[in-house]
Amino acid sequence: MKTTEFICVLVLLVVLCSPHASSVKSCSYTSLTAGPQVVTYDAATDKSVEYVDYGTNTNGICVQRARCSREYVTQVIKCSDLRITCENRKLFEGEFPACCVKC
Repeated sequence: MKTTEFICVLVLLVVLCSPHASSVKSCSYTSLTAGPQVVTYDAATDKSVEYVDYGTNTNGICVQRARCSREYVTQVIKCSDLRITCENRKLFEGEFPACCVKC
């Protein structure tokens, strides 16, 4: 094995065995209209990529949000379970739950 081949193999092993390479896990979610979706959780950053579900609404109002938890379980939060108003929606960062109401 040449030195360059050895270095390439070594770098590949380091990348594949690094904790970040395996820290992203996924959960499945069946959206209201689009079918199966994948939501992910990255243990290295302790963040979940969320899926905001608008259902059949074309007016910009969302219905619910799905995310992957630390335990890699899909968590769904419905707008109907929250008390979002035009006044308090500004208190939240991100798309959800501000999209639950149209002002």
